[in-house]
Amino acid sequence: ATPKMAEAGGTNRPKDNDFTQQRLASWKPIVSDGFFYGVLLAVGIVFFAVGIPMLVGSNKVVEYEWDYTYCNKIGTTSTCDSQLRDPTTGLLNTSAGITARCQCLVNVTISGIGSDKAYLFYSLDKYAQDHRLYALSRWSTQLRSSSVTGGVDCDPMTKSPQGLPYAPCGQAANSLFNDTITMFTSSAARVTLSGKGIAWSSDVGGQYKNPKTAGSLCSFADWSPSVVASPPNWPVRQCELGLDVSPRYNPWSPAFDSSGQGYENEDFIVWMRLASSLNFRKLYRKVQQSLPNGQYYFIVDYNYPVTQFGGRKSIVLSTTSWMGGQNPFLGAMYILIACISIAVLVAFVIMASYMTPRKAQW
Repeated sequence: ATPKMAEAGGTNRPKDNDFTQQRLASWKPIVSDGFFYGVLLAVGIVFFAVGIPMLVGSNKVVEYEWDYTYCNKIGTTSTCDSQLRDPTTGLLNTSAGITARCQCLVNVTISGIGSDKAYLFYSLDKYAQDHRLYALSRWSTQLRSSSVTGGVDCDPMTKSPQGLPYAPCGQAANSLFNDTITMFTSSAARVTLSGKGIAWSSDVGGQYKNPKTAGSLCSFADWSPSVVASPPNWPVRQCELGLDVSPRYNPWSPAFDSSGQGYENEDFIVWMRLASSLNFRKLYRKVQQSLPNGQYYFIVDYNYPVTQFGGRKSIVLSTTSWMGGQNPFLGAMYILIACISIAVLVAFVIMASYMTPRKAQW
């Protein structure tokens, strides 16, 4: 049953104020046609003012992309992809020397870059770095060197067949991109590239730290080959990332302009910052010299398999603008919204000029 209203002065009686008695002042705006036109005009002007500079800035970016998925081995008509998949070539042997690599040549023509800052990327298509199981297969505590061994999150790349914990563990670390890209001018002069500064500064020494040791990193007792194992797809130990270990092959050595050692190697850090889309590109090197118009070529050590899952890989060379790389979509969307706003404004003005107000019926 509904309780009866309390007597005057009772405990259940609401207080006599504007809030409880619902006497607060309210604002009930009446949107006039003039106000509506002003809003549409303001939206159009603001979005034009933002979109046009963004589109102009994007169009100033010079970008080239060259697919090398099926490039031929130098001096042959056989693709490096077919040789990589042939177990008799020994190319999948991670301990093989540098002479066992399949190298291919990518000839390119470049114009419009000159002295502008240029950046070299590798691009992978149909590579699901955002897959949930792949993204979770890592141990951040280990990458900060707070723990030497990994955890259960690294499954199925937790321990080696010998029972040693992987360092670093996980599928993301094991699948580290290992193609090498070297650039030359038409006169065979090597273009100066740098791998320093390609990773986020907050990651280097922050999210990714080497263990503290008095001696060299490779002499660190907890990284000894008898204590931990490096990922099976790596041809080097974790401490050798960024080191020259000739005559053994190291795709992340200073010979290929890689920067940083161990967990602080910037090629490793860039790869471990996972992409959120199926097709992505990652910064590989910064170009340290001007690139006059003309012919150039890349020599690629073809180590990374992608065709087994229908993927493709490319070399991307790009300059930047004040808003970053080439991305006309955002500027075009701003301009499109501005055009729609102005079009709606014009339509309403025309309709208002031809329509007569309703007459009062009283």
